[in-house]
Amino acid sequence: MITKVIRIAELAGKELMRNFNEPHKIKLKLNKELVTEMDKKIELKIKKYLGNLYPDIGFLGEETGSDSGSSYDSTSKYWVVDPLDGTTNYSIKNPFFCVSIALVDNGVIKLGVVHSPVTKETFHAEKGKGAFLNGIPIMVSNIRSLNNSLMTYCNGRDPADIKQVTEYYSKIRPNVRDLRRIGAGALELAYVSVGRTESFFMNHMNPWDVAAGVLLVKEAGGKVTDFDNVDWDLTKNDVLASNGKSHVRLLELLWA
Repeated sequence: MITKVIRIAELAGKELMRNFNEPHKIKLKLNKELVTEMDKKIELKIKKYLGNLYPDIGFLGEETGSDSGSSYDSTSKYWVVDPLDGTTNYSIKNPFFCVSIALVDNGVIKLGVVHSPVTKETFHAEKGKGAFLNGIPIMVSNIRSLNNSLMTYCNGRDPADIKQVTEYYSKIRPNVRDLRRIGAGALELAYVSVGRTESFFMNHMNPWDVAAGVLLVKEAGGKVTDFDNVDWDLTKNDVLASNGKSHVRLLELLWA
């Protein structure tokens, strides 16, 4: 299965690249999140490919929603798909975007693929089998000092979410080497899994924002919780992922 899902993600990435330098039809959703014509086009293709291969597995996508009409169902088996994570980046020709596909079974993420089309990097993980980049095993970084750590973040669109993250930024930034917002949560989690950054946090996220990336971090030896230090699952509204070395200290800063 994992080989087929990787292939689907890479095919989606190739189509995104074919249209990367073309002008895009840009709209704003009700939550002021930007969307292009490619978001839905790619999601429909991924949904079709997965449906043809695995007709008994449900689907939850950012653009087309859920087959069951709910954001998740703890007793079902379904795909969680973000066809273009980093839409704003894509729309301005910023190469930091990705395709994200995860498989959830009974509330547990079993498989995750994050494909970066520009760099031709494909991250994948299966529960209990480790994490990989282009087929090579990967691990989180060994940096223990928070002062030497590089951290990234995303935030929800509501004013309350922005206010919360602004407060968190002011607490964390003086204590880390750098803290920056790059604009594609799934890929940022993948970067934690391969040791390019030490941690990532996000509030008010959706399952498709982080599902595949969370599994990557866990399978690469990292730690993933909510802001209350409870192990992360699909019911959580926020996420903190790290290499595990300074996780507790980060939580202390958030609640300082």
